[in-house]
Amino acid sequence: MNTTAKNVFLWIVIIVAIVVFWNFLNTMKNGNVEDIKYSEFTQLVDNDKIRSSGSNPVTMTGNQVEGFYVDAGKERKFRVIVPKGAEETVANTLVGKGLSVRDRRG
Repeated sequence: MNTTAKNVFLWIVIIVAIVVFWNFLNTMKNGNVEDIKYSEFTQLVDNDKIRSSGSNPVTMTGNQVEGFYVDAGKERKFRVIVPKGAEETVANTLVGKGLSVRDRRG
């Protein structure tokens, strides 16, 4: 194998390794987040399935809400997009249910 082919092969291996590492880091950062529909989110809130604590509050960033809910005894991480303009109502509803809410709106 000549030097040019070895260099090309080495660069391909390096690029693939970087992509795999990048995907691994994104998975670690986001965990297994389940995107749910707003209607499902409201049902979870109404049925007291949303969970929070001081170290794991429900987090609101703009109109995106992230947190944990309980399904069949297992805690699952969720993400939902709430309708524009409903953020304050959602926050007040969650606080009214006794949940810890962190507001990250800019």
